[in-house]
Amino acid sequence: MDNYHRQNIGDEDYPKVIIDKKKYPESALHMEEAIANGC
Repeated sequence: MDNYHRQNIGDEDYPKVIIDKKKYPESALHMEEAIANGC
């Protein structure tokens, strides 16, 4: 899935971030910061 389509379903990416928090808390944090910064 390319970035264009990912932007259209950004809300569906949040559950993946939550799951990643349990396994990779640091990676999930970087992802959340990127989302918050609009990257």
